[in-house]
Amino acid sequence: MNLRDSDQKFGTSKLFVYTYCSTITLGVILLPYVGSEEIRSAWLKVILSVIPYLILLGLFHLTLKKQERGDLIEVFREKTLAIIHIPVILYLFISAVATCRWGIETLLIIVNSYLLTNTSAWIIVGYFLFIIFFSIIYGIEAIAKFLVTLFIMDIVIFITVIFLFFTEDFKWIYIPPVLSVDTMTFLKSSISDMSRYAGVVALLGFFPYMKNDVPFLKVSTISLLFVMITFSMVAIVVLGTFGFDQALTLLSPLTTLIQSVTKGTGIFERLDLIFLTIWLVSFYKISVIQIWFTSFLLKKLIPPLKKTDIMTKLLVVVSLFFLVILTPGYVNLDLTLQNMNLILYSFLVPSILGIFLIASKRGESQ
Repeated sequence: MNLRDSDQKFGTSKLFVYTYCSTITLGVILLPYVGSEEIRSAWLKVILSVIPYLILLGLFHLTLKKQERGDLIEVFREKTLAIIHIPVILYLFISAVATCRWGIETLLIIVNSYLLTNTSAWIIVGYFLFIIFFSIIYGIEAIAKFLVTLFIMDIVIFITVIFLFFTEDFKWIYIPPVLSVDTMTFLKSSISDMSRYAGVVALLGFFPYMKNDVPFLKVSTISLLFVMITFSMVAIVVLGTFGFDQALTLLSPLTTLIQSVTKGTGIFERLDLIFLTIWLVSFYKISVIQIWFTSFLLKKLIPPLKKTDIMTKLLVVVSLFFLVILTPGYVNLDLTLQNMNLILYSFLVPSILGIFLIASKRGESQ
């Protein structure tokens, strides 16, 4: 079997699921750390924050039509001097690595807190990345099929959040969009909420494998709006169930919500463990996407690595393992700079890249 990324072209369903899965879990894992600034109007800000990324999807659509080639990063390499495209791709790669490292540490925190409290970090991270490696070596074709097959897990999460609106603990009185009087605090929290959509940038890795006749803008927009609805519902139900003060102290709001409504006995007593399993599968999916995308960027940065596809992916996975284990954690740090970088990495830089390719002539190269 050829373990390299195939040339198969994917259609509408895979584009929809890839867009959703590349974004939804990244936004959810930010929940414990986004709300520390100002969460009373978080539901409103996640609705407004999707607008820039809808504009980005429009730029991608225009760029794909103008260039008639899906590999936008490769087109960018061909149209610019090395002194320009190398720093840009290097920045995207470093930011992708940082995002993956950040997400894996969040997984470690959740697993240590709710499942394996006495297990060493290197065992949890090593086992997780071991599975990830054997998932990404089969390339984007296998990843896309896997995402479609397990999309039912995301539907379960969506339905679960809807169900939480009808519990006796939920109170609409906690929901009014109260804005902080401190302008800087409000802006910092708005940056945090916008960073939930950062996973959209991984579409740059999907484009080369997408069919030309796929209605990209329509499908990706619907998918991203589905993500936005999920985010806003989670923000509302967390605030409506726990209130402002208690919500600030939660490690994982969704998990705590499930625990709060499964207080009975018998089979439903630890229903939260079933939800945690679904959450971990959802997290696994976005990790597969983002780590594969990181290896995609590394091959664009160093083209000869295309000939050693498996070793390139192994290098990325091993590097992430040592980054998570050997570098300090981020939980007690100010995440403002991290969130700002996520926006630069996922919105500003891709937007500039798209505008440049729209303005450039087709087939023109350096």
